[in-house]
Amino acid sequence: MTSRVLLALSASALLLAACSSSGSSLLGASKPKTTTEDLVAAPVTDPKTRAVQVAWNVSRAAKCNFNLDAPTVKANYLAYETGQGLAPTAVPELEKAYEFARIETATRIAGQEGTYCTDQRLNETRADLARYLAGDFAARQIAKKKTLPEPGLFDAFDTGVRLPQKTTEEALAPKE
Repeated sequence: MTSRVLLALSASALLLAACSSSGSSLLGASKPKTTTEDLVAAPVTDPKTRAVQVAWNVSRAAKCNFNLDAPTVKANYLAYETGQGLAPTAVPELEKAYEFARIETATRIAGQEGTYCTDQRLNETRADLARYLAGDFAARQIAKKKTLPEPGLFDAFDTGVRLPQKTTEEALAPKE
């Protein structure tokens, strides 16, 4: 008798989930998932994101033999963030993110001898460095598009909890 009650309760819960406002996702009819292009199009106002992008461009410039005083760019960037209202106590953490991104990017692109410094990369890096030398460290939006998987039958049961694949700093490091 108790197994029938449990079965009835389970069926009721399933029916309630199917009738709720998000119940259409139970059968895979939910709205399409966001693409990374949508995520990248959001305004970038995070100091850590700017730090990663400046460090990334400094590494690119070093790889492609730009004549650049990297320590001066870093000092000017940190002064820019302080001028934007960054608390002095947050500067060491920002420096850590900058150095991590600079070293990680340099490591990733080190083995790409003849193929890395394409005309497109040179032009992007040149434009970013010109902005940095003018004191503009605002992060530029990077247009990349990658479609995420379509929703499926069991998405209604997805809790959204995932084990971290990378640390925060690894996830923030730009990919080339």
